[in-house]
Amino acid sequence: MKQDQNLRFVIIGMGYLMEYIAPCYSKLLGDKKAEQMLGVPAEPQAVQTKAKATGIPVILNDNAGALRRMEPDIILFAPPPSLAAPLTESVLVPYFAECRAAGKELPMLFAFPPKPEGRYYHFIQKRIEEAGCRTRKDSTKFMDTLD
Repeated sequence: MKQDQNLRFVIIGMGYLMEYIAPCYSKLLGDKKAEQMLGVPAEPQAVQTKAKATGIPVILNDNAGALRRMEPDIILFAPPPSLAAPLTESVLVPYFAECRAAGKELPMLFAFPPKPEGRYYHFIQKRIEEAGCRTRKDSTKFMDTLD
């Protein structure tokens, strides 16, 4: 893993929580945060307000594009609970499969939605492994801390 000030982040679900913790990633990355972070909200009106509030670039609804553009070390996954499962299926699973196929280091994933429960992410991990993706020592591990 890189030194903290060189980490790249993508925020999928740039809502209230990710704006609220902006001082944390600002402290971590300092002046580099605008170069090393990219946020993706689902609401058009959030693009300008979130960019202004956090000081990072924000693009609308291009989660897969943000991941490919930034090749993040860390993904902060905080969509509304109703969108978490569909975004996991349509964005995260394909992106992690692409990374594995290319032999790239996998990003750390921090999932914030209370639903689906952590067991769902374990199910997704099992599906990825059953699809024949090799597991490396840096592969993502899902943990449900609320169970």
